[in-house]
Amino acid sequence: MIDYSQLPVYPLYKEFGSAFQCWMIATLTLNTQWKKEKEERLQELISYLPNSERFGMRTTLDLEASHLARLVFRSSVFVGTRQVKYTVILTPSLASDFIVRIKGHFGKAQDVKAHLEELYEKAFNKTDISLPKPTIEEKKKCQN
Repeated sequence: MIDYSQLPVYPLYKEFGSAFQCWMIATLTLNTQWKKEKEERLQELISYLPNSERFGMRTTLDLEASHLARLVFRSSVFVGTRQVKYTVILTPSLASDFIVRIKGHFGKAQDVKAHLEELYEKAFNKTDISLPKPTIEEKKKCQN
């Protein structure tokens, strides 16, 4: 049995990057079982992102639009009575680990857009996630 407490703790954005890289490798190698496992892992990680049915938000990872240099998430939020669909783009940065950009038609509600960017930045920086960490063997397999 693996002692997960001995593995390093990574922020959520790094967990996403690692899981997505493994998913891509599984996809390219046609390993359907591993691909399914990585999709489940990505869904577990998504549960730590801003999601609120009360505000009409449900964040999803767009696997088709994502690649190793950026992850693309889709969601929506109600601004007044209007539902605004938006895209969250997570890109790596040498200066600040990552950059979060929100794209959508917010109109005069730029404060909502700024608030969402702040929510996602905090979420991607989280290290107190309670998911089982990938084993050392899994990490090695994805790095080859």
